[in-house]
Amino acid sequence: MAITPPQEQAQPFEGLGSGVIIDAAKGYVLTNNHVINQAQKISVQLNDGREFDAKLVGSDEQSDIALLQLIKPDHLTQIAIADSDKLRVGDFAVAVGNPFGLGQTATSGIISALGRSGLNLEGLENFIQTDASINRGNSGGALLNLNGELIGINTAILAPGGGSIGIGFAIPSNMAKTLADQLIQFGEIKRGLLGIKGMEMSADIAKAMNLNVQRGAFVSEVLPNSGSAKAGIKSGDVIVSLNGKPLNSFAELRSRIATTEPGTKVKLGLLRDGKPVDVEVTLDKSTSSTASAELIIPALQGPRSATAR
Repeated sequence: MAITPPQEQAQPFEGLGSGVIIDAAKGYVLTNNHVINQAQKISVQLNDGREFDAKLVGSDEQSDIALLQLIKPDHLTQIAIADSDKLRVGDFAVAVGNPFGLGQTATSGIISALGRSGLNLEGLENFIQTDASINRGNSGGALLNLNGELIGINTAILAPGGGSIGIGFAIPSNMAKTLADQLIQFGEIKRGLLGIKGMEMSADIAKAMNLNVQRGAFVSEVLPNSGSAKAGIKSGDVIVSLNGKPLNSFAELRSRIATTEPGTKVKLGLLRDGKPVDVEVTLDKSTSSTASAELIIPALQGPRSATAR
């Protein structure tokens, strides 16, 4: 994927990135926001050599997701999308992309960790970590399972020396697909809001609260008149599941809620005084501003494009 920068720059390309076709009939391509950010012209080259102009449908800086649409798509093949919630640490993974503009390249590895956050890469973080080699130009490319199904969108690497050291991060396919659906429908992301403040569950909190759980989202405050307040959530509750799926962290809860439309009813599994409680919350609309996706920690670098020619 070649991107032309603003005209005042002399180089013919700002850089190169990768993308994934998720709808062959309509020509929708999923990639990273930082790949296409501020581009005046977007050109997509397929592995068979065909080249298409593309337009930006919408993007989301907080999650670093962008959706493109190819102009006059023809005879495309779309990728099958797997349920990223079913991933387990140790599963095999294949990263596919266009590193340094060399052309389609595949590298293999495993799922090293799930639910990675606190990296200060993006506003919303719930990354898959993999040791499959990811380099500059792989941004927006596919992370696949061994069935060739999409499990993530490659977005960043930990690179203290400037190159891949086997610690890469991908946006889970479920999160990416949810965001893409909103961009198709609305052209923007409409974020849900629970109306709570909290923190990551830890052994210290569990000990202090006499709780037999060390994962989940600890609720420290419930905002008045919020959906959570109306549903009866209380400070001191621990949210351990969302719509029947276990939660590992507050960051994971935040990412899932912020990629769900306002007005949606979600089911939360709580622990209150050590006892399970189920509640249903109608999400409010978030009015928070978009967080910058620029890197804050110097050692954390997106697998951005190779030097422009």
